[in-house]
Amino acid sequence: EKQCEDIRNYVDMIDNLRSVVYKNIRELAGTPTCQTINDNLSPSPSTAIHHERTQPTEASNNHHPYQPPQQHQHQQSSGEEDDGENPNKTFMNKIRGTTKKTIQHAEEGLNKLDGVIKQLRTNMQKK
Repeated sequence: EKQCEDIRNYVDMIDNLRSVVYKNIRELAGTPTCQTINDNLSPSPSTAIHHERTQPTEASNNHHPYQPPQQHQHQQSSGEEDDGENPNKTFMNKIRGTTKKTIQHAEEGLNKLDGVIKQLRTNMQKK
């Protein structure tokens, strides 16, 4: 009984940490975080809410990391006239692409963590 209570407390702490990390990722990505308040109020349903919220984001992020290289190729062909500004734009596009990929990886990690939290809660309810 005591062990189950300890596990519940650990799962709640992990879920709270997940909510904070998710909020920070959303802020980095420039997406509103008002929905994460619901995560803190009701931890169990947050996993379902989180999956619904992040899947469209991940789908859109799958396209964004590849846009900077396309822009980069376009800039090389049309931007040869102003070589002074082109390297800076190319560098910034690479940074944006890398940042978006990093955010996407973090979101994927959060999805895995959500699955683990959900499994732990399901197993605890069975006991």
